[in-house]
Amino acid sequence: MFSARVASFARMAVGLLAASALPLYGAELPFPDLEVELVELGDEPLRVGKHCDELPLHRITPSMPVSALRALLGAPNSVGSHEGTRYWDYNIHFPLAGETSELVCQFKVVLGEDDAVVSAHWRRQRCEKLYQALFGKPEPEKVNLQVLSLAGDVVFAFDSAELTAAGRAQIEAIVDKIKAEYKDPVITLVGHTDWIGSERYNLQLSRRRAEAVRLYMAELGLPSGSMVAEGRGESEPVVVCRMRELEALKRCLEPNRRVDIEVFERTRDADG
Repeated sequence: MFSARVASFARMAVGLLAASALPLYGAELPFPDLEVELVELGDEPLRVGKHCDELPLHRITPSMPVSALRALLGAPNSVGSHEGTRYWDYNIHFPLAGETSELVCQFKVVLGEDDAVVSAHWRRQRCEKLYQALFGKPEPEKVNLQVLSLAGDVVFAFDSAELTAAGRAQIEAIVDKIKAEYKDPVITLVGHTDWIGSERYNLQLSRRRAEAVRLYMAELGLPSGSMVAEGRGESEPVVVCRMRELEALKRCLEPNRRVDIEVFERTRDADG
């Protein structure tokens, strides 16, 4: 699943967390994605970056000049800007399963107008945990993690990203649960669709649905900066249906049309 040579690396999703003591900032800034066809895949990794032990990320500090950042980490894999906010993106390789495969993680450094570091973020929670396990303080053995799922045909009408009344009620119940059980939650919202329609359209629809849930959860009081929405389209079905009649097909594929909600308790060092 985590091999650098499989297509899943083309669409690595998000789980933005502050790195080290840097503040969480710009949680909606995009990470660069790759789009490739299966027939184009070869033996080489889709993402090329540096090994995790070559990048001392824990030494990044707020207000660090960009010249010092480059001297510490080298040139970024890509640079970008979003609504006036500039950032550098790095690809970082972690060995898995005795170096027989690897996980390629994305790491973003946000820059201010004065060409100094504002904050830094991992795209995925698991990447931060891997880095902490290798180079930082170990994580507690017990992690408050829950994965919840919203049924797509309850939360949305078919082929729609507009929340239904029943969907809002489901989301309200989940938000109440999160507020009761978490002090500082980190939430990843992942939208999914069935295979009816084009792959590109379904990917866009899944993203819009996840974003609609994120926005409503923010309205209900969950911190927007601790939530990230992404879409997987039709790529992760839970049922497979091939009947010819359209309405029967829609009913059969209903479990695939969903929004999954992954909730972590953010952990922090004792000194902040």
